[in-house]
Amino acid sequence: MFTGTSHRVCYICPMTALSLALVLLSSLCHVTWNLLLKRSGNQEVFAWALLIAGSVMLAPLGAVLFWFNPIGMPGWWFVAATMALHVLYFFLLGRAYSRGDLSLVYPVARGIGPMFVPIMAVLILGENVALAAAVGIVLIIAGIFIVSWCGSTDGEGVTVKYRGQRRGDASPRWVCHLP
Repeated sequence: MFTGTSHRVCYICPMTALSLALVLLSSLCHVTWNLLLKRSGNQEVFAWALLIAGSVMLAPLGAVLFWFNPIGMPGWWFVAATMALHVLYFFLLGRAYSRGDLSLVYPVARGIGPMFVPIMAVLILGENVALAAAVGIVLIIAGIFIVSWCGSTDGEGVTVKYRGQRRGDASPRWVCHLP
């Protein structure tokens, strides 16, 4: 328990084991389907198959949610925009995996969402971003640019190799080669 002023008390609640297990399972599933997408013979077709399979599997849940919570007219614009963005995302992801390495495409694809959401929230919704959040956004953007600038699909990018560990050293030796 942390106390600020005498009338304000903040509690930090730890994550439950179930919550942690679901987050870890979700990340494992996400990495797995991205790996399967990269290893598939035709990434664009596989991406469309993933999109269709997910839509079919979640259709019953969508029908039940729609039955109990119908969407008004302004909401349908958001549904249409979300569908269009997801189709575009899967199309571009399949195209990127067909041309790039998993180690390059995956971090860039994962970082674009967290990069754009706060920017769009500020520009469209007029949200305020705290300094710590702004620093995090800048670091994500910098990481995306570093990975996409230094990474390469033709083997000309930065290579990092493990050179083993010397006797008595506490840390392993890594060697970084710039093009």
